[in-house]
Amino acid sequence: MKHLFIPSELAIWAEELGFKEDCLGYYNEVAHTGKWAFERMIWENATNYVPAPLYQQITDWLRQEHGIEFEIFRMRDFGQDARYNYAFTKLDKNAKVVAYYPRMGRSQKTKSYDEALIDLIISSFQLLEKQKNE
Repeated sequence: MKHLFIPSELAIWAEELGFKEDCLGYYNEVAHTGKWAFERMIWENATNYVPAPLYQQITDWLRQEHGIEFEIFRMRDFGQDARYNYAFTKLDKNAKVVAYYPRMGRSQKTKSYDEALIDLIISSFQLLEKQKNE
C-alpha cells in the first residue's frame, strides 16, 4: 500500500509549502540517520514526523488550493516503448489561465505514468516555491 503515498522527500516539501491535511500515513524521521520511515500512525513518542499524502490527495490539493490543473498523456510515437508527457496549467481565482507549462520534447518524456506524475508534482512544487519567494 505504501506505493499509493508520495515519497518522503515530496511529503516534506509539501508540508513546507503549506500542506496540512489529515493523512492515512506519516513519515517519521529515523533517529540520527536523516532517513524517513513510513508509518500508518503517529506514535506517542514521535518527535519528528510529516504527513504522507496519497498521490490523489496531493493532486487534489494542488488543484483546489493552488489552481494547478494537469494532464498526463501517453505518446504514441514510440510503439511498444511507450513514453509519457504532461502539461499543467495554473489558474487564478477567476479560473483565468495565468501560466501554462507543457513538458514536451524528447528530453522531458518519461518512461512511465508514475514518473510523469512525480515529475509533474515536482514542477508544480517548484512553481509554488518560486511564487512564495517573489
